[in-house]
Amino acid sequence: MFRIRLKELREHFKYSQAVLAEKIGVSQSAVGMWESGRNMPESAKLEALATLFEVSTDYLLGRDMAADVQKEKPADFGGTDKDELSEDERELLRLFRQLNAEAQERVKEYADLLLQSGNYGKKSDAHSMAARQA
Repeated sequence: MFRIRLKELREHFKYSQAVLAEKIGVSQSAVGMWESGRNMPESAKLEALATLFEVSTDYLLGRDMAADVQKEKPADFGGTDKDELSEDERELLRLFRQLNAEAQERVKEYADLLLQSGNYGKKSDAHSMAARQA
């Protein structure tokens, strides 16, 4: 079951085996061996996969039938599917996930501060572009 779930999740996130391998620090051949069922990841890599794909290790191993990742468009991503994130958005999300909880909270506070100032929201971008064109 693990090999099937791994491949489904990798394809859902549109990662090649090489990209997935790089993201969790293994070789592409290791990912290929996991997907073929010839080998299983060590527990640390299983945890890394679960974190990356936002599912439980039980789900990856086939012990839990309900995935945490849904194919619907989650509200957490502004009503867009994760596959529709821009490269910049993916990079921000990747960097954010590497931060500890305190740093993540500071990033959120800073983003809120920028939005509250009224100068950095998407609406202000459109307004300032229109003003420049006038």
